[in-house]
Amino acid sequence: MPFVKTSLILAASAITLSACANLPMKGGSNSGQTVYSANSAPGSVTNRMKNSRGLNTEAMLASEIEHSIQELSRVEQSIAAVRAGMLDVIPSLKRLETLHGEVAALNERLRKVMNDIGATNTSMVEQPTPITTPAQTIAPQNNRTAIEAARAMAQAVPETQARPAPATAKPNPQPVATVPSGVTGVRIGVHAGKTRLVIDYTGDVAPRFDLDNNERLMTIELPGLAWNTDTSMSSARNGTLIAGYAADKTDSGSLLAVALTRETQILEQFSLKASAGKPTRLVFDLKN
Repeated sequence: MPFVKTSLILAASAITLSACANLPMKGGSNSGQTVYSANSAPGSVTNRMKNSRGLNTEAMLASEIEHSIQELSRVEQSIAAVRAGMLDVIPSLKRLETLHGEVAALNERLRKVMNDIGATNTSMVEQPTPITTPAQTIAPQNNRTAIEAARAMAQAVPETQARPAPATAKPNPQPVATVPSGVTGVRIGVHAGKTRLVIDYTGDVAPRFDLDNNERLMTIELPGLAWNTDTSMSSARNGTLIAGYAADKTDSGSLLAVALTRETQILEQFSLKASAGKPTRLVFDLKN
């Protein structure tokens, strides 16, 4: 330990003497000699500190650059992951576009089918343009032949549940004298929720009709009209509302008796004027 202390003291003395030797002398000049101050000597503490500070700056910049490179690497990895995800989604998007086209085509086909169904339901008669001739709900009493025939049809068919089915006419030709005003045809159509009975005729008429659910019979009297078409028809099929009809002439015109397979109600009754080659029509809509 004494040796270390002695060495330190000698080193400090040498530094002090070296510094003093470089100082300029008072009252004179050291021509031809370079004079250094304590802070500007090549091996001074200040220059050594400057060199040390430069090395620290470079290390700090290198660290910042490395950090930036790492951040860029992470960003590149994120972009690559997003790109991979988009590549996975592209097939689904293409399939979605294909499905969109298929759905649009199905919607167009459905629209055409619905239009065809609407045209079928309205092909029998147009929208009603009621004739001002009032209809009277009066049961005919002056002829019972057609009524008895229709009653027999109704009794021959058991009461059934509603099941739409097209009516099929089975004509029973019987000669009937034709007159200028008369019935020229009877048509039956089954629609959603209703069965439509249409009577084609020429001339003018104030119909009288009656619905008897106990007898399962509807009678329609047509004063002033002769019966110029088939006098009977059987349309008995499983689920149909109308089993058939029978017609006969009366003293005042014609009588139509309609046989039913179950109870019903008259939803609407109206007449349509003759137009576009079609005769005048008397329409009855019955609940299925």
